[in-house]
Amino acid sequence: EAQGPRKFQDFHCKVHHPKTSIRLLRHYATFGRSLLNDHIPTQMAMTAMTADGSAMGYVGGAGSKNGSGLNGPLGIQCVMKYLAPEAVAAAIIGKGGTVIAAMRQKCKARVMLTEPGEFYLHTECRVVTAMAPTENDLNELAKQVLFQVVEVAQAGNLDAAGVDGQIKLRLLAPAAAVGGLIGRKGEKIKSLRDTSGASIYVGDALYAGAMSDQVITLLGTFEGLLTVLEQINTQIQALSDETWFRTWANSFGCSRGRAPGGYP
Repeated sequence: EAQGPRKFQDFHCKVHHPKTSIRLLRHYATFGRSLLNDHIPTQMAMTAMTADGSAMGYVGGAGSKNGSGLNGPLGIQCVMKYLAPEAVAAAIIGKGGTVIAAMRQKCKARVMLTEPGEFYLHTECRVVTAMAPTENDLNELAKQVLFQVVEVAQAGNLDAAGVDGQIKLRLLAPAAAVGGLIGRKGEKIKSLRDTSGASIYVGDALYAGAMSDQVITLLGTFEGLLTVLEQINTQIQALSDETWFRTWANSFGCSRGRAPGGYP
């Protein structure tokens, strides 16, 4: 049994349901017995949309039979992850899956969301995973995601997306990428805040290690957030040859419902 936030490496558990057995993600040991009992996290099923708007199942792992996973037959190498409240998730999918289908085609990307109600820990946000052949493809996808955030903000959904001209977006990055973003004594992130005009908030890592998720919250103009996203994209893709990167790319860190606490 885990003894503290850093001592969990051998913590494993299986939960047996009538139809499936679920391996708990190791890092949730840090949240204690009560949290595990109330919010059992899993690598949740993902939903991607095919070009005609129909659902295509996707399950986390080192790839899928449809080639959706990292380094599958589609030649996908680059990954970014966003956190989307339901309003933003709905905008990204679009009516009948038309918006997400257009994103996939324009950016040569796989764009997948966790199921409704399957939220990233401590949030009410679904995980949006984007996988594409190149960093530039993901930069274009970031622009498309921001277009949808702007639409939600213009509709008056302050909590989900901020306001027009000062939009809000959250994403996930591995701790190693966050270190590169911050730089020595915070010099890089300070410079990025100055040049982009965006507010950048970095949450604590869930556990020690290069692949531990950190939530990054951005607040600013469309152009400012796009500048920051491009820099985060660069930092993440610089790690794509690391042995743990595929595991990070294909894990979702979700629980059903919202756990106590949260990020700004």
